[in-house]
Amino acid sequence: MAVRMTEEFASAMVTVIPIVLVAASLEMTALTKNGRDNGRRRREAVLAAIRSGTPEPAGVSRRRKAASLFVLSGWYWSVILHVVAEVLLIRWLADSKRAPDQQTAQFVQAVGIFGFVWVLIAGFIVASVYSTERKLERRLWEDDIARERAARAAAVPEVAVPAPTAPGQAQQPYQ
Repeated sequence: MAVRMTEEFASAMVTVIPIVLVAASLEMTALTKNGRDNGRRRREAVLAAIRSGTPEPAGVSRRRKAASLFVLSGWYWSVILHVVAEVLLIRWLADSKRAPDQQTAQFVQAVGIFGFVWVLIAGFIVASVYSTERKLERRLWEDDIARERAARAAAVPEVAVPAPTAPGQAQQPYQ
């Protein structure tokens, strides 16, 4: 598919690229805010556990760290590529000659597609990691409850009830 740089294409992409950047920025702002809040809660939980002498809660999973690094690095590359594409488009639009620049058109097209796809993929990656971790936390919480119930049941003393005896027989002592 041959892509040509036309004034309509350049004008449209000059408008679309900032919109993609705003959408990506909103996603990343929400992600980093959520990460800061989770980090603060995790630090408070660890400090509370240390002060009370209970076992410390688990740290951040490798999966979450890897996903966060992947999403953040993709976001940074997306921003860099979109800014470069925007500058190239503005330079092309400002040029009075406006030669049909196929390479710039292909680059801008690829960057635009990458930006749209990245905003979608990053959202799915974040949602998948958080969903998986919530399921794991729920399972661990249910396991903790089951262990606590088992420990409480084991702590309750059993009362031995003697077996019934036939009339005239001596009753067996408690064991």
